[in-house]
Amino acid sequence: MTIRQHTTTRVRTLGAIFLGLSLWTGFATAATPETEASVARVGDVVITRAVLDASAAAEVLPLRLQVSEVYRAHLQRLVRDALFTQEAARRGVTVEQLIEQEVTAAIEEPTEEMLRAFYDEHQSELGAYGFEVVRSRLRQHLIEQAKSTRERVLIQDLENKSGVERSLEPFRMGVDSAGSASVGPDEAPITLVVFSDFECPYCARGAATIDALRERYGDTLKVVFRHFPLSFHVNGIPAAVAAECAREQGAFWAYHDRLFAHQDQLGNAELLQHANALDLKTKPFEKCMGAASHRERVEADVQAGAALGLSGAPAYFVNGRPVLGALPVDAFVDIIEEELR
Repeated sequence: MTIRQHTTTRVRTLGAIFLGLSLWTGFATAATPETEASVARVGDVVITRAVLDASAAAEVLPLRLQVSEVYRAHLQRLVRDALFTQEAARRGVTVEQLIEQEVTAAIEEPTEEMLRAFYDEHQSELGAYGFEVVRSRLRQHLIEQAKSTRERVLIQDLENKSGVERSLEPFRMGVDSAGSASVGPDEAPITLVVFSDFECPYCARGAATIDALRERYGDTLKVVFRHFPLSFHVNGIPAAVAAECAREQGAFWAYHDRLFAHQDQLGNAELLQHANALDLKTKPFEKCMGAASHRERVEADVQAGAALGLSGAPAYFVNGRPVLGALPVDAFVDIIEEELR
């Protein structure tokens, strides 16, 4: 089998998976005849499609994301090829000549200073390899990186001139945000729902990313916080409950920031100290911490996250589009800009 045949087979296989998954309505939606239908019966026990969906959710979600990204990547390549073919024909050149003129010829040879700077920045990743050993590879990497950037600029310019229209919808999920702590106007065009854990270091990194996004997008962005304390974090649930108690006194986000800044101080006594540092009323806060209502809310958030297929934190949904893990700001910017367009 050739590489091309193997790729085609893989795409067809993923296509079959996608078609099958597109029928999966998910258990976060209202019950339907399909989700209530029996898929197995063991004596008096009936296993419904909804139960099966819930059991498989954590494994299905990454597959759905993968399939969605495969289709989007292939669509982007097809759009690119069409743009290059049309522009080359307009200029009376071949596609190869167009790329040579607009991409390859525009790339400058990396200077010694650029190579040294890149090496110093990534020295921890390069291990014990000396500069001279990896110099030629670094040069090639920087050239390829520059070509990729230049090609993206060219594609964007041609898209703007041609008025490319895409109708392939990205994969979205229905994520309830009612009743959760939020910041930003309700009418904001972008809603970012985060499932997070105050004891998780990656979640702290993600909180910094959200701060950067809020600064960049202002009232264009609404952020909703839902709790997803991981089972092996002993202070995760108490910290989440404490944040809800701070919310009762109008200080959720200030308390949120303080917890992420002091992740090594999440014991019960320290949670109260954080409240005192923010001048919250001590007795109402202590009474709230002992009540069951907020713990039930936190556990409901965990169940909702699991129903969506989450198995870790942080996890985000940008207008329903899943983003899993503590990704850099640029990953969110790309999606937000697409949504705004």
